[in-house]
Formats: sequence, C-alpha cells, structure tokens
Amino acid sequence: MERKEEELISRYLSGEATEEEVARLDARLREDPELRAAFVRQGNVVSAVEADLGASENLAPSEKVVRLEPRRHRSERRSWMSAAALIAVGLFVGGLGTGVAWAYANAEAGASFRLPISLFDGGFETEAVPTASGYPTGPGSWSGDLVEVVASGYQGVSSFEGQRMLRFVQTWGDEPEKVGARSNLWQIVDLSEVEMDGDKLLATLRARFNRIDDGPDTDTVFRIEVQAFSGDPATVEAQYDSEAYLSGAVLKKSTDGNPESWEELEVTTSVPPEADFLLIGFYAHEDVVDDPPTEPEFAGHYVDGVELELTRLKP
Repeated sequence: MERKEEELISRYLSGEATEEEVARLDARLREDPELRAAFVRQGNVVSAVEADLGASENLAPSEKVVRLEPRRHRSERRSWMSAAALIAVGLFVGGLGTGVAWAYANAEAGASFRLPISLFDGGFETEAVPTASGYPTGPGSWSGDLVEVVASGYQGVSSFEGQRMLRFVQTWGDEPEKVGARSNLWQIVDLSEVEMDGDKLLATLRARFNRIDDGPDTDTVFRIEVQAFSGDPATVEAQYDSEAYLSGAVLKKSTDGNPESWEELEVTTSVPPEADFLLIGFYAHEDVVDDPPTEPEFAGHYVDGVELELTRLKP
C-alpha cells in the first residue's frame, strides 16, 4: 500500500477528507483487498470514536448517531464494536455517502456475509394494521402509538415502494388523555434461529421517511433505533425503559418538507452472542409544536421501505 493511500485513510477516519477524496477511497477499497485490510487496522486504532459519535463536531445536531452502551456493561467495552462505530461515521461524517461504510463491512478480505433474518412487513403492504398498544410482546407484528397504513398518493406523497406506506397519526396510542411528543412504532425480531457460532455480528436497520410542509408549525424530526436484548421478548418494555439493552444505536434527523423525496436513515449495532432478540423502532417527533392529543398532531409524516440486515464478520 502506498503512503498516499495510508494518509487518505487517516484523513477519512479523522473526518478531514474532501468529497473527492472519499469517492476515490471508496473506489479503491472496492477493488483492493490489501487496502480494505489496512482500513480495518487503522479503524481499530481509532475505535475510541465509538464512545463519542454523538458529540462529533462533524455531525449536525439533527444527525447524531448515538452508540448505546447498557448500564450494566459500560465497563465491558468490546473492541470489535469499532466496526459498527466506523460504519456510522462512514454514513454521516460530512453528510457523505455509504460507500466507505460498505467497504468496512466487507473489509476482512471478503470474510463477511449476510445471514437470513425475518422482518415483518417492511413495506406495509399486508392487510395487517399496526396495533396502537404500546410495546410489542413478541415478533411478527408492528406495535406502538396510533398510526395508519395509507395508499400511495395520500396527501400527494407517493410510497417509497409498493402501493402503501405508514403514516404517523398520534402520540400515546389510543389514550388521548395522555400528553406526549412522539408517535412510536416498534417490532421485535427473533434471533433464536440465528447460528452465531461466536462470530461478530452486525445488525443494520434502514428506513425511508417523508413529510409534507404544512407551514412554520410543521414538525420535522424522525428517529430510528435498533437494540439487542436477551431473555423473553415479553419483557421488552421493562428492559427498554431500564436501558437493559446489550448494544444498540439510535439516530434522529430533521427532514425537509419536500413530499417528492424520501430521506433515508440508517443505523448499525453489534449483536452480542447472548442476544435473543432485536427491538427495532422509529418515531415522528413533535419538535416544533407539541399539539394536545385531542388535536391533529402530525400534518403528514410517513415511513416506508424498512430493511434489516444481519451480517457475520469472520475474525
């Protein structure tokens, strides 16, 4: 590897690379296994960035990736989690693309591969209606606050894929007497059939968001999250509220009001061998005006094209 390529990796990892340099590094990583291996080595050296992703001065306040460390494991930092951290940096430093993140995920000379994993109705195309019942108690359904599945073209918004999309309607589900600022949607993903074999696993969640512009009081923020838990999925509410996750990542972003363009949010987290299930979730946030739950709370806020990937990285 030439010294100029080593310097280019360093500039990228420190957030100093220009768009042209990132594009050049992306292309070189795709074609050069030695360079990918060097990228991994240098990435491990700076893995301390994982602890401070949310505070990076290169990230806009509305686009902060936050690495989640469970309270009971904060002293048990796993060095291999730097892969997930650097993927997050690759996605959001300077607002650049996902190419280098792809390279890192595939960096160990082709020794990474996707595992089959079942996500229920990521395009909201089934007849099943998400229930307004708070946290889910098991896999195979969407649950949360009051939402609705609408046809493509509703409020002038075309679905990202298929013929339907999900619209956030109200906070606090079917309990209008309660005041809240977020309309949540969750799903539990069972990992019991996944053979981990002690390898390093990464879970990547992505979804597309859209909204209309209904004037200066229109709320703008969406959030996406994924966490790994152990034990019975029926205990997810207590575990989530007490931050008893094994690992996780969250991202929130202020979006534009152009209904013709969907904006993608993506997060990646490590999946420890002891994990039994993942909790994936999104919410629309009343960041501008917290309307009372007896009034319309969201002008036209949508999610569609939800995808979940589980990747095994060989040591």
